[in-house]
Amino acid sequence: MPNASLRLAGIALAATVLTACDRTSSPRLPATGITMLSAPSGDGARFPFLAADSAGRVALSWVERGPDSVPAVRFSVRRRGGAWRRPETLVRDSALLVNWADFASVVPIDDGRLVGQWLRRGTAPHAYDLHLAQSVNDGDIWSASVVPHGRVRPGEHGFVSVLSTPDGGASIQFLDGSHAPADAPAMVLNQVVFDSAARVRPTGVIDARVCDCCQTDAAMTARGPVVVYRDRSNDEVRDIWIARQNGDAWITNPVHADGWHINGCPVNGPAVAAEGERVVVAWFTSAGDTARVRMAFSSDAGATFGSPLDLVTGPAALGRVDVAWLADGRALVAWLERATRTDAHVQLAAVGADHAITWRATAGRTDAGRLSGFPRMTRAGDEVLVSWTATGTPTLVMLAAVTAR
Repeated sequence: MPNASLRLAGIALAATVLTACDRTSSPRLPATGITMLSAPSGDGARFPFLAADSAGRVALSWVERGPDSVPAVRFSVRRRGGAWRRPETLVRDSALLVNWADFASVVPIDDGRLVGQWLRRGTAPHAYDLHLAQSVNDGDIWSASVVPHGRVRPGEHGFVSVLSTPDGGASIQFLDGSHAPADAPAMVLNQVVFDSAARVRPTGVIDARVCDCCQTDAAMTARGPVVVYRDRSNDEVRDIWIARQNGDAWITNPVHADGWHINGCPVNGPAVAAEGERVVVAWFTSAGDTARVRMAFSSDAGATFGSPLDLVTGPAALGRVDVAWLADGRALVAWLERATRTDAHVQLAAVGADHAITWRATAGRTDAGRLSGFPRMTRAGDEVLVSWTATGTPTLVMLAAVTAR
């Protein structure tokens, strides 16, 4: 029940919100606060995702299982200035792929639609398909789902980003495991447009060789869309790259040359936020056998980036990042930081373009392993909402608001 979430939220607020900046001795620092909220989800919810449109409409989605153990993707919508609507079900299916890192989502689009995406297991071993659906009435009724990729051969598909486009549509970026030839398999970063009639229009591959199982993220700049992802070179260097759309073509380049050589996917992708020409990217790397949570700023819509700032370095750095812009122009970064062998903290930091960390806080405690998934954020008006999984019995979706005043 939501009341259980509220009780735990009160405990989290009293016990875990820690501020590193002493504003009494530094009165010129921007004041930033965190407030725990009651999530609309109930007991057993986990793996939340947050998204907002330009009007401030927010969707919170999560996964839960019924008494029969069949998994479902559930969601609730909040209009700007309003309360959360009664939770609804996007999909309930015994073949639903529930993955701690590759999560379903419900995303509000600027044209008024909701776009839902989820993964469904196929008949071939390890193969699963991406499904898309839309709603024009805040989720009361959903269209029939469509599969946005070809089925020339079975493969893995997922790690999806959904982005509103200026023409009123939605672009969908995802990893596609059945695009490359069977004799030279590689995961590609693909994109399609999902129009208002729930039709899919392929727009082409963004990058033909990327890391197999790291999250993607996308944002709209003053010059057009950008997508961030973990690349994969022929020498197995897996650094974070950004793709910028230029007409029908994509320009790709590294955010920073960390030089992380790893013969497998770290399952730890990047995050991006954009506001006009300003872009901020956060990511995890373990180049040189040193774990780091890093971030970097761009002032030219992602064409170039300054030197990265390390927010945490060493064994405590678990990554699983997200990033958003605060209303006062600072970037807010979220990540997981190990507290004990089994526990982790959801950490937050507000950072200026000059790399000044003006505020830090611990939003809550979670599991250091896969049970916790990834903390997620979105900007809605003057506040940034943060959500994560509290891994007790039962699991709970936690929700907080961060406001710069």
